[in-house]
Amino acid sequence: DNSTAHHFLGVILLDSGDFAVAEQHFAKAVQSNPANIRARNALGYIFSQQRKWAEASEQYEAALRIEPDSAKAHMGLAEAFAKRGRPDLAINHYVLALQSNPNIAEAHFQLGSALLSGKKEPSQAINYLQNAVHLAPDWPVPLNALAWTLATHPDAKFRNGPEAVRLAHQAVILTKNDPGTLDTLAAAYAEAGQFTNAIDTAEAAIQKAAATGQTNLAAEIASRLKLFQVQQAYHEP
Repeated sequence: DNSTAHHFLGVILLDSGDFAVAEQHFAKAVQSNPANIRARNALGYIFSQQRKWAEASEQYEAALRIEPDSAKAHMGLAEAFAKRGRPDLAINHYVLALQSNPNIAEAHFQLGSALLSGKKEPSQAINYLQNAVHLAPDWPVPLNALAWTLATHPDAKFRNGPEAVRLAHQAVILTKNDPGTLDTLAAAYAEAGQFTNAIDTAEAAIQKAAATGQTNLAAEIASRLKLFQVQQAYHEP
């Protein structure tokens, strides 16, 4: 009945990939001590990995009743709300996570992405993405998202071609020429007026996408390539 022992055994099992038995020990840890917030967060994580979003939410909410400023619980609950189609509540919990710990790159990235997807406060969204890049400079996802936004935003005042090229080039290096990041780099080159580079990069992206079976992406890039060939940049509608 030792809650702490069950929790740490669960951690070891989780690290070794044995999710099923780890879940049993985290559950026993919570049963022995309902206030064991670390075990509740771990159960929330396991349920999230299983896409059991309601069960994950239940554990994270219980954790927050114990420790209202738990950044980990706010992050987990934010993800669960996002997956359950409640972006408003997800945004709220990402904000609360950052109030507890302002150095969570994932929270900055998710906030920026959520605001952009809802077409709200683009300036603030870009700031969040910039924070994510600053906190995690070797994480290609926010690099690519920020570069794409600066290259393709429908409002010209939020676009910055040269900066988009710099960021996208870093993302391409980190992803070893992933077609998605190459697509972003091509769009960035076009926004910067470097259409020869944009065309060459888009063609390379199409080849990479086709070679990896990403036919829809290849078709999307091909449609942008047609713009670059007539000296036009691509901007989102």
